[in-house]
Amino acid sequence: MTIKKGTYHATFTWDGKNWSGPSDTGNPKGAAFPTGDYHLDVSAIGSVAADDGGTRMFTVASEFRITLVP
Repeated sequence: MTIKKGTYHATFTWDGKNWSGPSDTGNPKGAAFPTGDYHLDVSAIGSVAADDGGTRMFTVASEFRITLVP
């Protein structure tokens, strides 16, 4: 699937708890994050099949500033 260049707006749900999942590890959720301002970096690094039969590396990254309120 090819994702066209652009800005995509989306949301996700988070219950505000610290957690070092995924759920198959059996790790319990921790305490809630304290209220305040945070800087969130999200990235993915990987490879994709190229037209010439090889692979091409890619990096996708963005950053967000969020404020947690009670």
